[in-house]
Amino acid sequence: MHIVLFLLKKNGDCASCAEVAPSTEMAKSTLSHHYRVLREAGLIRSAKKGVEHRNVLRREESDELFPGLLDLIVRLAAPCF
Repeated sequence: MHIVLFLLKKNGDCASCAEVAPSTEMAKSTLSHHYRVLREAGLIRSAKKGVEHRNVLRREESDELFPGLLDLIVRLAAPCF
């Protein structure tokens, strides 16, 4: 949920995998796993730039495939943030 929320805040801008690390205490291997799951689910798109992987939330596609999902995530996360 942290990764999706972080990418939502980026509002369509790309972010490296490492950028989300300060906002969570997950191990790098755990973050990598979650990025892979999100990519395979079609929620994010990744592109390699140099040694970094840049990620962007596929908002339009996500809203078409899973209407209301991202809004629900934001509402559920609101008490936590």
